Amino acid sequence: MEKKRAIIIGSGVGGLSAGALLAKKGFEVLIFEKNQNFGGRVNFFNGNGHLFDMGPSWILMEDIFEDFFKLFNKNFYKDLNIIKLDPSFKIVFDDKTSVAIYSGLDINRETFENLEKGSFKKIKEYINLQEKIYKIIKNEYIFNDINSLFGLVNPKFFSIFLKTNPLTSAHNKLRKIFKNEKILKILEFDFLFLGTDPKKAPSVYGIINYFLFKQGVFYPLGGIYKIVESLLQILKENNAKLFNNTPVKKILVKDNEVKGVLLENGETILADYVISNADLFHTQINLLEEKYRDYDENYFKKLELAPSGFILYVGLKEKLDQFIHHNFYFSKDWDLNFKQIFNYNNLPDDPSFYICSASKSDPTVSPKNKDQLFILVPISSGQYLNKKSISIFKEKIYKTIEDKFEVKDIKDLIEFERIYTPFDFIRDYNAHEGTALGVIHNLKQTIFRPKIKSRKVKNLYYVGQYTYPGIGVPMVLVSGQIVYKKILNIRKGGPILKI
Repeated sequence: MEKKRAIIIGSGVGGLSAGALLAKKGFEVLIFEKNQNFGGRVNFFNGNGHLFDMGPSWILMEDIFEDFFKLFNKNFYKDLNIIKLDPSFKIVFDDKTSVAIYSGLDINRETFENLEKGSFKKIKEYINLQEKIYKIIKNEYIFNDINSLFGLVNPKFFSIFLKTNPLTSAHNKLRKIFKNEKILKILEFDFLFLGTDPKKAPSVYGIINYFLFKQGVFYPLGGIYKIVESLLQILKENNAKLFNNTPVKKILVKDNEVKGVLLENGETILADYVISNADLFHTQINLLEEKYRDYDENYFKKLELAPSGFILYVGLKEKLDQFIHHNFYFSKDWDLNFKQIFNYNNLPDDPSFYICSASKSDPTVSPKNKDQLFILVPISSGQYLNKKSISIFKEKIYKTIEDKFEVKDIKDLIEFERIYTPFDFIRDYNAHEGTALGVIHNLKQTIFRPKIKSRKVKNLYYVGQYTYPGIGVPMVLVSGQIVYKKILNIRKGGPILKI
């Protein structure tokens, strides 16, 4: 029997996930990537001996990774040299006070009690509830393509819903429980992992706090790109074919059925299935003829996009004790900062930001006795920054680091610097309006995300951050599994247990 052929456009984690599963099942899998490196936004580069992860820098929801790698007889923890970070992260506030958050609830008791007396009991109840919600969501929702209110109907979830109303905003939910502004910031910042303002995010996404405070934060020695390398190894072991520097020009369709792709080099590659892991706007507007598009330009104008990022990749001449692996600075006017990230077309006045110093946990990513900083400042999508605005904003970030983290003359310590802006997201990933993450997780875009299976073209599928279940490396890993289930007509909910 002749093998079915599946072409995957783009090699983000969602595409690699779908490709690995299909290849293991016996499909002929061809993956076409426009860039030199496979992995999409899970990318890397070497700058003057410093190995930088360019995009995602956290591993949360470790159980999602563990379950996936088990399908290929791999041990996620041993094969990828996974370590657990402790402390998980550090937060510096505008008044220069700081807190370190550790994995496990009880160890953080004193930290929270010092901020608000009696808060730890409420924190513990809140996090334990999020754990219960996550276990229901994982088994009943995450691995299914939910695209209607009917898809949410489930007796197990309904009992939680009556007690907690998880569809109310996270902002309102948390303020009914906690009063201290610093605690609220600690519990709200992680909604940016979903590219979402806490005022718009359903409180059900409070499950992220369960991952941060109870499951823990993990890291593969050698960098986050090790995840991509492991997926590529699985694909090669299952005879998938991978082509980098090979952009796709067009998805070929005849009589409303996909037939293959046309490459930029003029070559036509036929296939039984096509899965696009490319940016959804790029896929719809540039790769498909108008009559075959599931979503037109008006649709994308109505979507609420997640932020972009102003990123500084910095190699230092020496080590700095002021940082741990994961660090945050939270500005004074929290509400204004979020407003300027999501509803503003200029750079924020007093930005909050994140600093990853992976060299604190991993001596292999920077030269001996040196550190690296990955500085990510969330900014609104759709901005096109000139050299002057980039330079001014960069100086603002460095001055804030000097002041709030008490680092003296940071520019004198820099031996390597690279700046990354919304324009670079567009150039490297065809990212619509330069968004770093896709579309936000407000209530509407949580339930009615773009569909994984095309409504107009038979055997055409979409995978990645725009589709269900959404933003984040574990979620796009799941997105690939949903595509696999759709192609094989697997209707059973929950994680895939066997290929």
